[in-house]
Amino acid sequence: MNRLYSHSTQSSTKLNAMKSNDDTFSVLCLHGKGNNGDTFKKILQPLEVRLKSKMNHCKVEFDYLNAPFQMQEDNIEKLQWWTMPPGVRSFNAFEYEGFEKTSILVRETMLSKNYDVVIGHSQGAILLSALFSSKEWTENVLKQRNDSEICKLKRVVLNGCAWPNPFSSQMETFDSMQIKVDQDQDTSYVPKMLFIIGEADKINPPESAEKVRDAFCERGVEVTSCYHERGHAVPVDDEKALESIVDWISSL
Repeated sequence: MNRLYSHSTQSSTKLNAMKSNDDTFSVLCLHGKGNNGDTFKKILQPLEVRLKSKMNHCKVEFDYLNAPFQMQEDNIEKLQWWTMPPGVRSFNAFEYEGFEKTSILVRETMLSKNYDVVIGHSQGAILLSALFSSKEWTENVLKQRNDSEICKLKRVVLNGCAWPNPFSSQMETFDSMQIKVDQDQDTSYVPKMLFIIGEADKINPPESAEKVRDAFCERGVEVTSCYHERGHAVPVDDEKALESIVDWISSL
């Protein structure tokens, strides 16, 4: 059974008007550890097809970014966003080696194109939780791009997320209401977040994703939870979950 519900501690931000036929709706996707952009594209194909059908009033583009580090020296297909000692997991690591390089890569990618939505899976979702809890990084990415173009990013999707342990203090103390671009704006610039949580997830158990979700909610971010009965993978083969995800993304 799929469950979708929202939590909010702030007033709703004013959303962009419906896009015209000439506009492009852009989605950036960050894969999980052990995947790459091409393999993640295959995984998300059902989501791509459904979202493009749903949003047929505009052009929809999906971009898939490759993580900068190889898991194995002789394997260029299995990538990761940072490195850790053997046996260490992201939720109990004391350091994400190479995180700064990844942070710069994602920042430059997001500044090179005006994305509407960012999707992260597993390590990609953990990465987004660490980045968007950073006031400096978030302000830099969400700032007014130039005199005529405002950052369009309004949605972040995190599937199979876990607690970014090296950034615990940051997660527990940041204040989304302090992240502003326009000083006259009375609401946070942190995008709304959808947490997709598999009740049978054995890789990143639900309570870890819920801890991240609750941290953002408590600090002023509007969050929505999509629960499904399956495991860690993006639930593209769960019709109800897929419909909920597409509806949430397309509600811009």
